[in-house]
Amino acid sequence: MPEPVSGQPTVSFSPAPVSLSTRASVRSPSPAASPTDRPRKPSGGTTTRPRPPTTPPGQPRSDELPPLPPSRESSLRSTGGGAETFVDFVNRRDSEVVVHWLDYDGQRRRYAVLEPGRSYRQQTYLGHPWVVTDAGGRGLVCFLPAPDVSRAVIR
Repeated sequence: MPEPVSGQPTVSFSPAPVSLSTRASVRSPSPAASPTDRPRKPSGGTTTRPRPPTTPPGQPRSDELPPLPPSRESSLRSTGGGAETFVDFVNRRDSEVVVHWLDYDGQRRRYAVLEPGRSYRQQTYLGHPWVVTDAGGRGLVCFLPAPDVSRAVIR
């Protein structure tokens, strides 16, 4: 790159300064829709959107873990050597719940407090049981993780 000649201004191409207030007001472009998000035109000519699979009312989704009664807690404890997996805990109750991992001695290890309507993803292992309690510590339900990412719905 040639050296600037003395007395001549140098040209700079830096972006304009941005403050937090201007950043908040600038809208970022929306990401391009994936092919599955785009409307489809069936042979009849009307536009429809793809619909998510529906589950009949009262039936658990195929990715839901079967709930175990809280009375099973005393017989559950973690075992080693299981593959890594994930559980999405979903609180469908009208009150907060507490999620506990049951350790190798069957003792509760508190992991999360979920407000009503909230959920979170927990990394875990096959062979690691979980118990969900109310705020007072009364067992509500137990879950055993599955090989695939699954949902633990607390009702």
